[in-house]
Amino acid sequence: MGSRVAAATTLAGLVLGACQSAYQPEPVAHPRPLAERAFDSVLEAVRATYPRVVLADRQRFRIQTAWHGWQRGDRPGHRRATVYRDADGGLRVVVEVRFVGLDLLGRPDTTPVQGDRELERELARTLAQVLGGPRT
Repeated sequence: MGSRVAAATTLAGLVLGACQSAYQPEPVAHPRPLAERAFDSVLEAVRATYPRVVLADRQRFRIQTAWHGWQRGDRPGHRRATVYRDADGGLRVVVEVRFVGLDLLGRPDTTPVQGDRELERELARTLAQVLGGPRT
């Protein structure tokens, strides 16, 4: 009985530990301070992959795209990207995705929005190259 309790306690600790790991937007490796033209370069690079920018705030260094159609394998969905300057002056990337499917009644529905690490890393690498940061 004691070993079952210990196993259950260990499992519960692992589950809670996994739930507590906080999401961190992907950092962009770049030289500091940012060059004067950095915002324009980042904006141009974002527009090359994400067709429509809905927010381009130069003063706060924040860029956000509209949701647009996209597909991973055979799963249709939508994605959007946000690039922003954090409190330490670094740039961060968030790419959100949601997939389209059918609900239990056969009506179109989307999954909850979630961050996509693979797409975030890809965009962060692109931005690092544009800004002259180290290649990862």
